[in-house]
Amino acid sequence: MSEKKEMNIEYNNIKTKISLPGKFSEFKELCIKTFYISELRSQKMNLYYLDEDGDQVPLDENSYEDARNAEFWKLVIDDKKGKNPKNSGDSQKKKQGFIAQKEKLIREAKLYKEKLFGECSRIIEDKIKQKNETHKKDIQSIKDEYAKKLKEFKNLIDNQVKELLGKISESTMKIYMEKSQYIDNKVIEDMSKKLGEFEDNKKDFDVNMGEMGDNINNTNQDVKECKEIFKDIVNQSKCNFLKYIINDVEIENNINALKGEINFKIKIKKFDDSDISNSFLRIKSSDKNNYEDIKIDLSDVSTEDTEKEITFNPNITEIKKHLFFMVLFNNKNIISNVSKLIINANELGSNDDLFG
Repeated sequence: MSEKKEMNIEYNNIKTKISLPGKFSEFKELCIKTFYISELRSQKMNLYYLDEDGDQVPLDENSYEDARNAEFWKLVIDDKKGKNPKNSGDSQKKKQGFIAQKEKLIREAKLYKEKLFGECSRIIEDKIKQKNETHKKDIQSIKDEYAKKLKEFKNLIDNQVKELLGKISESTMKIYMEKSQYIDNKVIEDMSKKLGEFEDNKKDFDVNMGEMGDNINNTNQDVKECKEIFKDIVNQSKCNFLKYIINDVEIENNINALKGEINFKIKIKKFDDSDISNSFLRIKSSDKNNYEDIKIDLSDVSTEDTEKEITFNPNITEIKKHLFFMVLFNNKNIISNVSKLIINANELGSNDDLFG
């Protein structure tokens, strides 16, 4: 049978398993530390083991190895016989005093623990309130900045529209006056000529219908030329007007998927049948200066909502709601409204990710 490396030690009718060191002296020191035996009481400490006949045999350095086959060992503190009852009473009082002091320390430790827990809870609650206030200020700042940019963009568009309308009105009136004057002078000249001919030939009342037809044709041609010139001016001016409407988009995804490219769909519709090429969609972050230009084909966009799939790299690393702005460009001209792209970044495995 192999020697045991651990042994159950019975002390005060309670068995405790202890690892057995190499030397008996080390084992006694281990018992003193394990059972909190004072130096005075350690001098009265005796160890026993039960032999095969069940007899209690003293355990010492010589029997330390052989006694390992026993079921358990006993640790006994032998008080001297005939001890003074008064000293015994004092010892009992000291013991009760130690017990009372122990209970007092346990109560104080419990109260300290409760107080510390309450203080920690208060500190955590204050920190959460501070963070919430910071988030509210950040959100309000974003809203104010968006409203400011939107107002600036609206003023810019209004000024461009007024400027273009003024130029169109001025050019149209100039062309109209020039053509009208030309038409009036031509008509007067022709009428004077015909009236002279009529005066010369009033007896015969000979009216040249061919010349009258030519005059009518010339007048029609002048009006047609005026119309074409006006149309060209309008077409040249239309490139700066908004021609497309983009709807807002809001998507949700986990943070890992948003660190690379993502695909989402936007709805676009146009106002007229104009064909615009070399167009791109600019997506700009609300809290960063960088933006991404994405080539887009608008040839199949109609006056009804048309879906277009966009591949975009938001490069998001924070778990929060991210705001982007989208607008269509043709070369350097803005040709659509400014819409919002909202990306809610969730943590992988969160409730929003699982059930959102």
